[in-house]
Amino acid sequence: EAEASGGKRSFTGFFLFCILGSCFLSSYLLFGVCSLPLLFSAASALLFWFLCPEDAGSLLLLLCLTYYDIVAVFTLIARFAPLLKVSDLFLYLTTLLLYLCLLLILHLGKKMENPFLSIQNLISLQQFFLPLLLFVYTVDVYRYRGEFITVSYAAGYCIAILVLIASSFLLLTLHRMAYRNRNTTEPVSVITPILLFIYHSFCACPMFAQPDQHHHGEQMIPFGQIFIHGQKLYETYFPASGLFPFVSGFFHHVLLNGTVTDYAPAISLTMVFFCILTMALVVKHIGPARAVPIAVLTFLPCYNRQYMILPMLLLLTLPELKKKPNLWLVTYIGGSFLSGLYYPLFGAAILIGAAPFAIKISVDYLKSDVIKTESRRFSFYSPWIIIGIPILISLPLLYRMLKHTLLYSSQTIQADGIALLESGIPASFLTGVPERIRSFSYYGLRFLLPAFAIWFSILAGIRIKNLLLSLSLPLVLCVGYSYTLMRADTDKILSRTGFFLMAVFSFLGVTLLGYLKEHKEAGLWPYLSLCFVLPFILYAKVSDLKTPDMWVYPNGNEAIAFSDASLIYGYYEVPSTFVKAEDTGLSSSCQKRLGPGFMVADQLHYIEDYEKITEKVLSVKPDATFLSFDGQGFFDYLGVPCYGTGYLPVARSFEAQMEIWNSNPASLPVVCFLETEKSYYVFRKMEEAGYIYDKNDKAFYPPEIYALLEEERPFHHPQASMADYAIDAPDLDLGYSPANFANSFSSLHPILKPVEPEGEILGKECEVMFVTFPDTLLKSDDFNPFFASIAEESTVEIEFGDTKKIRCHYGSGSLLIPMGMQGTWYLSEIPDFTLRILSPAGETLYETSYRQQITRPASGRVIRFYSIKNS
Repeated sequence: EAEASGGKRSFTGFFLFCILGSCFLSSYLLFGVCSLPLLFSAASALLFWFLCPEDAGSLLLLLCLTYYDIVAVFTLIARFAPLLKVSDLFLYLTTLLLYLCLLLILHLGKKMENPFLSIQNLISLQQFFLPLLLFVYTVDVYRYRGEFITVSYAAGYCIAILVLIASSFLLLTLHRMAYRNRNTTEPVSVITPILLFIYHSFCACPMFAQPDQHHHGEQMIPFGQIFIHGQKLYETYFPASGLFPFVSGFFHHVLLNGTVTDYAPAISLTMVFFCILTMALVVKHIGPARAVPIAVLTFLPCYNRQYMILPMLLLLTLPELKKKPNLWLVTYIGGSFLSGLYYPLFGAAILIGAAPFAIKISVDYLKSDVIKTESRRFSFYSPWIIIGIPILISLPLLYRMLKHTLLYSSQTIQADGIALLESGIPASFLTGVPERIRSFSYYGLRFLLPAFAIWFSILAGIRIKNLLLSLSLPLVLCVGYSYTLMRADTDKILSRTGFFLMAVFSFLGVTLLGYLKEHKEAGLWPYLSLCFVLPFILYAKVSDLKTPDMWVYPNGNEAIAFSDASLIYGYYEVPSTFVKAEDTGLSSSCQKRLGPGFMVADQLHYIEDYEKITEKVLSVKPDATFLSFDGQGFFDYLGVPCYGTGYLPVARSFEAQMEIWNSNPASLPVVCFLETEKSYYVFRKMEEAGYIYDKNDKAFYPPEIYALLEEERPFHHPQASMADYAIDAPDLDLGYSPANFANSFSSLHPILKPVEPEGEILGKECEVMFVTFPDTLLKSDDFNPFFASIAEESTVEIEFGDTKKIRCHYGSGSLLIPMGMQGTWYLSEIPDFTLRILSPAGETLYETSYRQQITRPASGRVIRFYSIKNS
């Protein structure tokens, strides 16, 4: 690739200098990360471009392989010597020393005219060390309570990794033979960039049960709920967002043992699978040598919703496929179908984004004489039959999935920038510069970078006359943004959008490299550099790519490229908060489901408490289902079927909560954990259905199951009812929501019905309280400048019953408070309550009571009540 062509100077070294230099500058200027390898490599690329432009790319490739060869050797040594520690500086100096030796060998070889000592031959030989990098996936030694112990992976996991290592050696051997026999002039094997990409994307895989029962839970339970518990997809069980967990679920339950602690290895196998798929398509586009910088400077993040985006874009743009219109259209329809099943939003992005390209191919194909010839063969129809049958069979599923997706997307609140402006700026971002410049730069990137990506893809497409870039890719971006931008709510520059943009920019980089393969144009360096620099603009360290950010990644605090000393390790340090399965004291059945690994100790009581409930219920009703443990992951710990999504807080709107409630009309679930402010409509339905709250179990039982339990073993006072929950319901803090609701009072008014309590307040009728302090009545005689002076962040507190409290911020002085969201209020009759305003320091500024208010004329009351009209 580095040879001069047609008498023109090769720009390979110049391009590599621009790419590496841009990556270094971005990482250094934005996050203060000074990557010596990036700086040294950029300087070397520039030097090589001046001194030996025809070999600049090969010399940089030799340097890169030298580094990873050394890392690979020490990775293998650490696997058998757990206490081995090396530093990044040691790796850099060793690489430099060995590289200088190789340069000397090359110089001697050139003098002796020995072809064996040529740079291409050395590159061909160097790659044999790279499969050793994968031994990082096999570490199974743990330091637990001061001792080293081994916790073996499932046999399927070990076989998968060892087969991959053996296959890599085999492919390298075959490539070496082909290169030696001059059957290929390409010194780089197809497996080389794949191995580097798998290693660079490494996701730690210790046998740890993840403490985050929500995010990990939504990926752990879907496969088991469908294939083990026999749930019906999008009928009785609703995965949170698409079927992407079924990929890791397949590895989890088919190749591994399906235990809770098998989860991290299953995620690693999923990542390895998509690394192979993605990089194999990259190699198909631009060849293995050009794929190496992509494998080294980009990566596959742990966030896995976007995994289908890049492979689909690469597949649909394969030159060989575009020459076969019928097969391309089949791939487009089938790929969009699979992408939509995997993650509906990004499947829609592929379907809509590639539609202009599909229309052009279809029109050209129909106008040609080729279709007349091809349509006479069975091979014309067979691909359509192969994809058509699964799609037809899946139509009812697709319809249910579409309804569910639209239902949940309709409850998303449109972002207006408030969440972004209130989020914190990462401490490592632009350190040492004035705060105003930091703030302007940070929010500027967050707001403008997504729009820039659209214009950049259009300009790049126009520059190289590529319809897919200039027209289709902006559509892919816009559809993908429709959700991801709304979740840009953390202290990362683009949050979920960043992972999506990385996939798209990687495709842009591959397309530009493919164009440069045929056209030697130095003017493309800004476009190519921007494609590679994006990760270094978005992420400062490896843990930024792990979702959620946890402490179990050995290299979590390292830079995202050429910082591999932390990955040379031979054991996992078990956090002091974790215990091994046999030390948990859990029942044997729970330990079996947990697996041989470790779990965080402070979650043991959840499992013990929930197990008492599930065992008791299943003994009287074996087909019972359960709803809303304190995290979805507990369904796997307990091995029980869930009801609806299993996790109530994901449904916020009335319609979404009713979808869960109505998911299994034949039998109501046992509800183990309830946050009434997040699941208010389900709470109302439970109360109407006669649920009984058990104070000892802190669980809600439907009447049918409660009666069966009473028959089996009376365990409650016969007067027990849902009203018992009034004692245990927690206080409620609504923040600024009531102030925002008050701003929308005119639009909410149609669903509210005025209520005038007589005597005691019936909570389930007085669901909403409208509070208007005199400072809002500017044209009335009641205007009081005292209320106008109260700070917005002051607290309004309503205290009732046995010191139960509902709190919110004062805002501008008008509040629409959904009182019914507090369980005690909803289930009680309240004789009186106190309303007070507290300063940010906790000082009481104003206090009144309901009894004081009803003695006033209606026009002067601060408090009014409404009920919610039945919908």
